[in-house]
Amino acid sequence: MNFLEAKNYIKNCEQNWESLKNQFNGRERQLLNDAYLVISYDFGQFNLSEFRVEDIALHHSSLLIETDFNLEFVKLVKKRDLLMGQIKGFQDRDVLQHITRQIERINTGVLQLNEFRVEARFTQLKFDLIQKLKDSEFVDKSKTDMSLVSIRVVLR
Repeated sequence: MNFLEAKNYIKNCEQNWESLKNQFNGRERQLLNDAYLVISYDFGQFNLSEFRVEDIALHHSSLLIETDFNLEFVKLVKKRDLLMGQIKGFQDRDVLQHITRQIERINTGVLQLNEFRVEARFTQLKFDLIQKLKDSEFVDKSKTDMSLVSIRVVLR
């Protein structure tokens, strides 16, 4: 999946999450409003609000498939981040501006991502509510462990 497709997938998951929450009232609704969404992948997870291409390059590069293009993009972003932390003279500023322009020109749709899921995380655990969520049409049942011991809820 490329970065733009991933953003569309996330947008759909966010809409499904809102629809799912709207099915509940009272205390259950409050518990769901306190929950938050994460990106979960083979090597870790991070808050959905951090799903920005440069944050991925800096902190979650293992989410990117190892293509030449992706690797070069990660190098560029890391180099710019390093330069931003140590700008001294005019020449460094020119290099930083050049790198920034290169990054801005990159078509992020070309970046390829490994498989990931959008999952709900709960600030308080209420197992019967989590089981109700798992039964929803907005949950990907093929990726969600339906057993009583699992609290993982993967959105579709």
